[in-house]
Amino acid sequence: MMFSVRPSEEAIRRYRASGEWRADTVVEDVFRWAGQTPDAPAVLAFGERDGLVTLTYRELAGWVERFAAALAELGVEAGDVVSIQLPNWWQALALELACWRRGAVLASVMTTIRRRELERILARVRASVFITTDVWEGYQSAAAVAEIAPRLPARPTSSFAVGRTGSSKPISKRPTPVPVTSSGSRWRSRAIPW
Repeated sequence: MMFSVRPSEEAIRRYRASGEWRADTVVEDVFRWAGQTPDAPAVLAFGERDGLVTLTYRELAGWVERFAAALAELGVEAGDVVSIQLPNWWQALALELACWRRGAVLASVMTTIRRRELERILARVRASVFITTDVWEGYQSAAAVAEIAPRLPARPTSSFAVGRTGSSKPISKRPTPVPVTSSGSRWRSRAIPW
């Protein structure tokens, strides 16, 4: 059963008129701040190997552009589902912003989700692209996806590395829903729009 999480046009007008909603997106904020304060810190994160990592707004915007260009090369268009299963690394933030820049629906999967539940989640959200790390805390994430990919209704890419940079003009300014999955502690994982 499909349902819409999008409010009516009348409700959207009312929210915008009251100031509850604004026209700019968080992605536009990042690029605006990159123009206004390019060397200001945007992200402070701990890297797996390199300790504290600081990204400026210029660097964050650059990575968002680079990842969005890679998603475009993979054929990601507005409305496509991109699923990621990454630790709380700065790359996860840049990928999320890149998905939104492309107008894609982002389906984040917790790193504790393993093969069986991952297969169920990816089948439900019909991700066209799946991004993960090779190994996380001993778990072979990319190998697990390679194993389940042939059984999925949409064949996701198990992982990708961003190579060359390119321009990634935003293709949708419309907000997209974000499916959030539960851990499935009592039964199967559930996806809810957020």
